[in-house]
Amino acid sequence: MGPDDWQATLDLALSDRGVVLAGIGIHPFALAGWPEREDAAVLQQLEALLGAPQAPVAIVGECGLDARFVEAIPLSRQRALLDAQLALAQTYRLPIVLHCVRAQDPLLDLLQSFPDIRGLLFHAFGGSLEQARALLRWDAAFSFGGSLTLPSKKRRALVRGLPADRILVETDAPNGPPIRGQDSASNATAAQRIDPASLPAIVATLAAVREESAELWAERSTRNAQAFFGTM
Repeated sequence: MGPDDWQATLDLALSDRGVVLAGIGIHPFALAGWPEREDAAVLQQLEALLGAPQAPVAIVGECGLDARFVEAIPLSRQRALLDAQLALAQTYRLPIVLHCVRAQDPLLDLLQSFPDIRGLLFHAFGGSLEQARALLRWDAAFSFGGSLTLPSKKRRALVRGLPADRILVETDAPNGPPIRGQDSASNATAAQRIDPASLPAIVATLAAVREESAELWAERSTRNAQAFFGTM
């Protein structure tokens, strides 16, 4: 997600108001698309769209920190852009969708400057339960996708330990990890391509991990998303 995507995203939301929620922001990957000296101008462009009258923007993001690519995109630059976007989300009272890979502690440190910000959604969260509990200070929510169907004791302990009203589901299609069936630990079921139709399989896995029913989590995850995005 970067400037090249913003107008198409807004146009889609305008064409399907009430169904499609538009989120615009600067993903850390997008920073490779222009020199650092242009960051201020890109942020000005983003703020102009967020503040436009009747703009269909419901979310800031996806934005965040990714420590896998710090040689190409220094973490200091990523932090500066994220800091600016957190400030915009707070100014315009919009929720913000956060991408955080191998940088949970730096992000926690950055959030100390925003003690009153709310509406943080950690997409495809891969941190620890301890880190997630620290983020609950900001009433953060956490979304899980196809990776939940893969064997991971850490991720499943995280899902079991989070408050039920802080959990959402997603697919991150078409780039999210493929899903596997309930017997994923033995790799007996082949991976399936991820798409929006994968949500029931993700919900079923979430329910199984928490030892609750899929029907309960289909309803609960929908209610959690509606509450988070203010669409109830």
